[in-house]
Amino acid sequence: MAQGEVLRFESDRAESEALLHWWRDLHGHAEQAEEGSGEEGEPTARAKAPNYRGERAELRRCNELIAVVLTPAYQRLYYALAAIDVPKPRNHEERLATVAGVLAGVTHTSATGGAPFAQTLAQPRSPGGPPRLSELRFRRLLRIREHGELYPMLVRLLRLLEGSADPLKLARGIYGWNDTMRKRWAYDYYGAVFRQGGPGTPAN
Repeated sequence: MAQGEVLRFESDRAESEALLHWWRDLHGHAEQAEEGSGEEGEPTARAKAPNYRGERAELRRCNELIAVVLTPAYQRLYYALAAIDVPKPRNHEERLATVAGVLAGVTHTSATGGAPFAQTLAQPRSPGGPPRLSELRFRRLLRIREHGELYPMLVRLLRLLEGSADPLKLARGIYGWNDTMRKRWAYDYYGAVFRQGGPGTPAN
């Protein structure tokens, strides 16, 4: 990686591969992917993969970031990313703990084709209905500045989405949470609302 780069969790980057590998292991997806068929259609032997589902359950019970940091699951992710030689921000551990704790609740990728997380929050439960997350609650989310407060809010929002999200895009938003990211989420959310003709849609 070029000098001056940081963890961005964008596609085709080392930190993204490490994060997705960790997430798949945590949810047992790697074990499913390794099951295939032999030359004559016979099932091949499933590779003996570590079972981290107990760690996932422990992560999902964490109600604050310090509890996340003390788990083996977080530590595995921390050291996997420590091997990537890029500068880490001052609050790297707090950011990464939020990523780990929230992604423990992402049970499957978003059905909206990898849409940004804030855009998914604006999707109605049924055609013509209101956004899944109301504007009032979304504005509360945007007022959050500290990861310690962001963590429980995102855990609740994932439950609202029934665990469906793009893990890489969500991690990118969490780790890079700042004024620029908050503006990006605002554009994503309101753009989706206005495209659906929701309240406050600009007149043509």
